Amino acid sequence: MPYLEKKERTGSDGKKRVTGWYATFKDATRSPIRKTVSLRTKDASAARARLAQLEFAYAQGAFDPWTDKLPESERITADEAVRRFMASRKETGSGQGVATYRHVIGPFARTLPPGLVLTQIERRHVDAWLSSKDWSESTVKSYADRLRIFAAWCIEAGLAPASWKPVPKVGRGKQSRREDVIRFFDESQLREVRAALSARIEQAGASASAVDGVLSDAIPFAAGTGLRRGELCALRWANVHVGTGGAASFVRVANTDAFTTKSGRERTVPLVGDALDAVLRRQKERRTKSRTETVFPSAKGEQMNGPYLGKRFRMLLAEAGVDGIVTEPSGGHNFHSLRHTFGTMAINRGVDVFQLKEIMGHADVKTTLKYARLRPVTLATAMQRAFGSGLDSSPFEGPTGGPNEGGKTGSGRT
Repeated sequence: MPYLEKKERTGSDGKKRVTGWYATFKDATRSPIRKTVSLRTKDASAARARLAQLEFAYAQGAFDPWTDKLPESERITADEAVRRFMASRKETGSGQGVATYRHVIGPFARTLPPGLVLTQIERRHVDAWLSSKDWSESTVKSYADRLRIFAAWCIEAGLAPASWKPVPKVGRGKQSRREDVIRFFDESQLREVRAALSARIEQAGASASAVDGVLSDAIPFAAGTGLRRGELCALRWANVHVGTGGAASFVRVANTDAFTTKSGRERTVPLVGDALDAVLRRQKERRTKSRTETVFPSAKGEQMNGPYLGKRFRMLLAEAGVDGIVTEPSGGHNFHSLRHTFGTMAINRGVDVFQLKEIMGHADVKTTLKYARLRPVTLATAMQRAFGSGLDSSPFEGPTGGPNEGGKTGSGRT
């Protein structure tokens, strides 16, 4: 049975200070009889927990202190793991993303016992920190997501085993809203909003705000793709593909070190019509050819701040005098209303609900069905679209060869 030993030194003030804790194994059949292993901590409670882990591994034959070196996942400290993680973010992430992790991971790490081994971080440590202050539910969810990304990186880097799951699942505060409340704009209201913004930019001339210029493209893009505000702000040119010669154009909504989609699932969204036009305009405004440059940047060329973009959009709505449509009399409109606008327009224009689920990235088709309940198309109109051209007509073709009665097949863009 191994036992704990601590090493101390006497300072200039005459006081003894712990320099480290060690596990000592004893076996009369081995040489030397005693073997001491550093637990790499100065904290007594952390040392006891580490000793228990080594004792179990020794009993199972998974660790031999006389011949084996501790794998890195068994000896790296939490502080060292945080240092490596932040260094990797600086190499691959944006300045804003690095600052976000520093704001979350750093304060959490400072609440851990000194010298705590990375794999000794447990859910109780995370729970204690997340509940230490009066944060909102959405903030707790956001911080937990950052810690979860940190843990996933540690596993991928080989610093922790795949079974290490220190971050509990945290409910999203925004889900407290009623799921059947949908805020959206109809086509005429959307035109009014865009016209008001165009008029503002034209009146300002050379002094027009750079954010307004980005917003003028972000509005049709969001209403034409259904991307969430956070997804739009995090979108980089590396995930945008503009097809040529008839090839399809699309954007890839992907998880990154600095951003995770709401459902955690990645998806591909086709680019057509006004949304594609918006991307082509943004392409002309690019400051660099870097694939990590954001498509909808801030005035400084960095990643746009989502809350600020939302604030500017709400100010625009007030200026345009557009109230939008709300299925229940609660709350006002915000940038997310553009996502709901996309959903309602897609359903009204004949997009299949299961296809729409994939485009919008819903985890459950029940979420997508809420848009179907708003569809004003009558049963007679629906039947006319489906069977009015006869049973011999090809799918999705009307009398004139197009998907609509007028024979219009699309925007003509490639």
